[in-house]
Amino acid sequence: MMLFAICCFLLPHFSSSTPNGALELLDATEYPNSKCLDGTPYGLYFRPAPTIASAIDKSRWIIVLNGGGLCTHKSDCTSRSKTDLGSSNAFAPVYNMDDNAFTSTDTRSPFSQVNKVFMPYCSGDMHAGQRIAADNSTFGLYFSGYHNIVGALQHLSEKYALNTSGNTLVWGGGSAGGVGVFSTVDHVAALLPSLRVVGAPVGGFPPEIEWSTIKGSAPPSEDVRTPAFAVNNQLFNAVLPMACVSALGSKLAYQCGVPHIAYPYLQTPSFIMEAKTDVVITCGFEGQPCKPPWKALLNPDNWHRWIEYGQNMTATMADTVMKSERDGLFAPSCLMHTGFTLDGPIIDGMNVVDALYAWMYPSSDSRNLNNSNKHADVCKDGKYYPPCGKKCPPITKPVTTTKKVLGQW
Repeated sequence: MMLFAICCFLLPHFSSSTPNGALELLDATEYPNSKCLDGTPYGLYFRPAPTIASAIDKSRWIIVLNGGGLCTHKSDCTSRSKTDLGSSNAFAPVYNMDDNAFTSTDTRSPFSQVNKVFMPYCSGDMHAGQRIAADNSTFGLYFSGYHNIVGALQHLSEKYALNTSGNTLVWGGGSAGGVGVFSTVDHVAALLPSLRVVGAPVGGFPPEIEWSTIKGSAPPSEDVRTPAFAVNNQLFNAVLPMACVSALGSKLAYQCGVPHIAYPYLQTPSFIMEAKTDVVITCGFEGQPCKPPWKALLNPDNWHRWIEYGQNMTATMADTVMKSERDGLFAPSCLMHTGFTLDGPIIDGMNVVDALYAWMYPSSDSRNLNNSNKHADVCKDGKYYPPCGKKCPPITKPVTTTKKVLGQW
C-alpha cells in the first residue's frame, strides 16, 4: 500500500471567480512513469474550492477521468498519439469545469464549491495501463493510464493536501473514464486510506456487448466484447480490481476488466450512472448503422436493437447493482451516452448530480423519498425505444466515442 505525503497548506492556484482549471503537467523526473502514449508527461486540470467555501466543501473532492474510447492496433494508437488523446503537447492550457455536470460551478449543483480535478485521457488504455517501456510489443508507445492516476494523486496530495484525513473523494469518469473507475476505484481507495472514497462511473457499465448483424452494420474498429479483454489487458498490462482477480483466478482474471463482471467484487461503494439505451455503445462498439443520425432514427431494425439493449441493460442492473444495499444507481431511458446535465435527464424529480449527492449524504434532499439509492426509468412493456425518460438531451451531434465526457450523439 502506498501512502502519499500530506501537505500542511493549500497553495493558491487559479482564480475561483472563473470556472477554469489550469493545466498542471507532472514533473517527468518526479513521476517518470506518468506519460501519454507518445511519452510526453501527463497533466491534469485543478480548480480548488473557493476561499469562501465552507470547511466541509474544502474537504470534498471530485476527480473526473475523461473518456475517449481505446486503441489496440498500431495504426489507431499511432494516430491517436498525435492528438490530445495521446499527447500532452496537444492539451489546452485551461479546462472549463462547467463543461461537465459533475465539476460544474453552477450553484444548482451541491458540489459547486468543492475541489475539482479533470484528468485528461491520453493513454488509450481506459486509464488502466501499467506499461513503463515503449517497445515492439506496445507499437513503440506507452500505455501508462494507471501510472498517470498514481502520479496525479500523489501530486494533488503533496501540493494541495488531497490525502488529508477526513477528506472525501468522488472518483468519477465518463465512457472510457467510467470503465477506468471500475478498474481502479479499489486501488485508489487503498492508496488513500484516510479518505472516504466513492466510485462514480458514467457510461461505463454496459451489458454484454454483441456486434450488430443489422443490415448496413460494420464491425467496430476496436473490440470490447468480453473475450477481447484477454488480449487488450495483456497489451496494456492493465490493473484490475483485486478482489475480482482473486475470485476468478488467473485464467479468467482478464474478465475483471469488464465492468458488469467486476462489479460484484468491488470493495468501494459506488454510484453507477448509465443510460438504458446507450447510443455510443450500440453505434460505436456494436457497429449498428447509425450514420447519418436522421437515417438511423428512421430504421426499424435500430429501434428493435435499442429496445433489446434496454431490456438487456435492465436485466444486467437487476442482477448486479439493484441487489446492493450499499450502492446507488441512476439509469434513465434516454438514447444517450454520457451527456448528463443539471437540466436532465430527470428521475424521481432529481438530476444525476443531485441523486449522487443524496446517495452520499442521505436525507440531504427532500425529493429523495425514503432515502432511495436507486433511480431507474421503467418503460411500459419493456419498450425502451422511443425512450420514456424525462428531459432526455437532444440527439443532434454525430456519433463519437472520443473527446469529452459530455459527448452526445
